[in-house]
Amino acid sequence: MLATREKVFIPSESSFKSIHREDKKFEAFWHYHPEYEITLILNGQGQRIIGDEMMSYSGPELFFIPPNVPHTCISENEQGLQKALVIQFNQDCFGSDFFTGIDLKELQNLFESTWSFPKEIVLVVEEHMKSIHESIGLNRLISLLELLKLLSNSERTPISQAGTPISVNEKIQTQMNVILSRLLDRKPLNVPELASELGMSESTFRRFFKKHTGLAIIYFHNEMKINAACLLLQNKAKLSISEVASEAGFNNLSHFNRQFLRWRKCQPREYRNRLT
Repeated sequence: MLATREKVFIPSESSFKSIHREDKKFEAFWHYHPEYEITLILNGQGQRIIGDEMMSYSGPELFFIPPNVPHTCISENEQGLQKALVIQFNQDCFGSDFFTGIDLKELQNLFESTWSFPKEIVLVVEEHMKSIHESIGLNRLISLLELLKLLSNSERTPISQAGTPISVNEKIQTQMNVILSRLLDRKPLNVPELASELGMSESTFRRFFKKHTGLAIIYFHNEMKINAACLLLQNKAKLSISEVASEAGFNNLSHFNRQFLRWRKCQPREYRNRLT
């Protein structure tokens, strides 16, 4: 899927950027930038797309994203603020060739891929990131290096194989963001209505979507609904499987079970049992 290049503003008095985000909802914004990014979702749930992988998320969750990997987090409608800590830094934030020195060789594997981290490390990382956000001067720089060392030495899982993205104009990006937001509504997919909203015929819309995502919209939408079902199975133990299917946007339980097996290689009940 094509992405917009985001201009990350790093204040002139700082070597890197630290953000504490609090929003009612994380809106769809499919983008990339040349900076490294560490994102810790503190509160909220929804769907995250990083590179070529789309999965559900439920805070707390931690990701490391190298330069030029497109990404977005799109929160589900729910009560309470969506909260995240974000750090963005350039390859040369400590000076040219700093991170390529022999003393920092242990960081190279971390820097070369996109990673997710287990829940056990999140609380430790949260304290580091809060400290960085509140620090100034030398302490702030040292804290970032300590955080990178912690991430480098931690258990982690690669989550994307995407290459360098191709930039896209603002109009197309706006249209894609509208589509992503509508697909998350958990309402029945109405392609003619969505096409009309974007000022396209249905056939033009289908070609547009496949061109910019590589997938048919039905295929893409089913994956998003399965991700939503996974969140429900994780967080709402009292719901029956049929209730999960309905809330995730499936009108037919048999179809839901088939799609779940296709995407998760197991039945919904088995998936839930693995979490207990």
